[in-house]
Amino acid sequence: MRAPESAHAPYDLLPWAAQGEGETRLVLASAGLLAWMNAKEAAAYLGYSPSEFNRLAGAGEVPRHKRGAGYRYDREELREWLRSA
Repeated sequence: MRAPESAHAPYDLLPWAAQGEGETRLVLASAGLLAWMNAKEAAAYLGYSPSEFNRLAGAGEVPRHKRGAGYRYDREELREWLRSA
């Protein structure tokens, strides 16, 4: 399924998720189109399983930022982390 025609050209090129906002955010995260991501989205972006990503994050190996009760991950920092690994 494709995204509705809109002025947001990058989104039109992605396979659009009809399941809802959470699934759509995962598609956008794995395509590198979200600046800030939660753990599940960051795992999809990096190509890790959620459990493997949480293990790395819990060990302090992944750059993260405390936001409220949880952590958020910056796309640019994750990209740099991948380059340095």
